[in-house]
Amino acid sequence: MRSLLRWTSLVVAAAVLYPLGARGFHHRQFDLFLGIVLGLAALIVVVFLTTSTPDAER
Repeated sequence: MRSLLRWTSLVVAAAVLYPLGARGFHHRQFDLFLGIVLGLAALIVVVFLTTSTPDAER
């Protein structure tokens, strides 16, 4: 289940960013696009941290 959540977070990020990038959104609204990228990155980090196991810290 842990691996599924991690992969799902990465797929969702790609599913959000690819269409925006394909439409050139990052050229017209760079600040908003950067905010979306940083927000998704933070969300992925949270998912990875919350799904980590104690023995994986080594």
